[in-house]
Amino acid sequence: MIPELKNVYSTAVSLRVKHISESDVTGSRAADTLSGFDFENVWQAVEGGTPVPRVFAAEKYSLFRNSVSLTLEFTDGTVKTVTGYPGDIIPWSKTENATDFDWYLEKEGLRKFAYNTFPCYDITLYAKEKTVIWSGASAAGFSGGAGTEKNPYMIANGEQLYYMLTSNNAGKYYIITADIYLNDITKSDWIYTARKWASGAMQSNAFKGHLDGGGHTVYGIYCENAENAALIPLVSLESNDVDITNIGIDSSFISGKNAAGLIGKAYGNTKSLFTAMCYVGEKVEICGTYSQGGIIGTLENTSPIIKNCGFTGLLSGKTADGRQGGIVGFATGSKYSVKESYAVTNEKIPVTYASGTAAELSLENVYGNNAGGIAGAVCLDIEKMRGSSAEIGMSGLDFKGMWQSGVGYPILSSFSEYRRGDANKDGKINIADLIRYKKLAAGEK
Repeated sequence: MIPELKNVYSTAVSLRVKHISESDVTGSRAADTLSGFDFENVWQAVEGGTPVPRVFAAEKYSLFRNSVSLTLEFTDGTVKTVTGYPGDIIPWSKTENATDFDWYLEKEGLRKFAYNTFPCYDITLYAKEKTVIWSGASAAGFSGGAGTEKNPYMIANGEQLYYMLTSNNAGKYYIITADIYLNDITKSDWIYTARKWASGAMQSNAFKGHLDGGGHTVYGIYCENAENAALIPLVSLESNDVDITNIGIDSSFISGKNAAGLIGKAYGNTKSLFTAMCYVGEKVEICGTYSQGGIIGTLENTSPIIKNCGFTGLLSGKTADGRQGGIVGFATGSKYSVKESYAVTNEKIPVTYASGTAAELSLENVYGNNAGGIAGAVCLDIEKMRGSSAEIGMSGLDFKGMWQSGVGYPILSSFSEYRRGDANKDGKINIADLIRYKKLAAGEK
């Protein structure tokens, strides 16, 4: 018995079905090509993909109506943008630099690919969302949360970060949920038109809460001659314990009296300060007039613990009495400890400040290119702090969990671009990352 075929289409040539090409059934063209299909009630055309039955489409697409646009830049300068809806499979045509593979769009705007030259190495590349620049104003609230340890306030932009630092934050919990841009850093001369940070109420409203950076980075901090210049200008330990963790800072210019990347000045000896998993990157310049530190500018009568932090920026100020250091710039009346951290400094600036009035320092597994004769600090050549050599030279860092070695200086795993698709760490997601992942899958370093 020969089966009856009605309104059957195929990309394969056959005398009994209508022959079509794949492009004829992709997107809106499907409704014209598949004229025998009921597109009003049964089938739904999908932008960038082939039709799906509406019984599935209603569940799959109704929640995510907005299309997703993703852009890849190839090493030869070619730029390709694909647009589709979550769930689409978009075939990627051969180019000079790429083999055929498919893009899978998901609801969060993520993209995964199956690369046919090595076995299913699960890689996620994040669509780069449009950068939102701080407006210079304060928000009136947060993206969500209740300010408790289990349900922290969520900070998604510069306005909300400003609000946290200028409102009552004592004892409250916060988490940063996205990278934050305080200024547009895409131009080389961005500082000439930059909005100032660490001004006004930030100088008097000390931070007294708990901030988790969520593995995100704050870019474009611009402080000009501020009393306390840093991402968090002032921290008080007089009434509440404070912890600041998991925050990165890059592409910033910070100038002021007590200047640093993370905390300008911390004071108070009643409660404790814990700073961990924070880094200040190579594109950060810190210029202090009284003190300058990579992580903290001045400690006054306080005893913090600083753990798993890194500094690779530039300390360009001229401070009196050597009030400068890669981790802490100056400490008075303080007993502080630094553990599992490193600092790369210029002009023989020590890894951290080691003297001062009634100041005590404890170091454990701390590394720097300028140890400054500080007991407990390990002095290394720059070459031994970069790439795979870092795992040998800085063996006291946890490279199995907390830290990762790469092309440059060690990076904290919570900030690792491996999870964001930038495998070769050149700041771009492109075909070069596919090549790098192929080598990783083959076990190459």
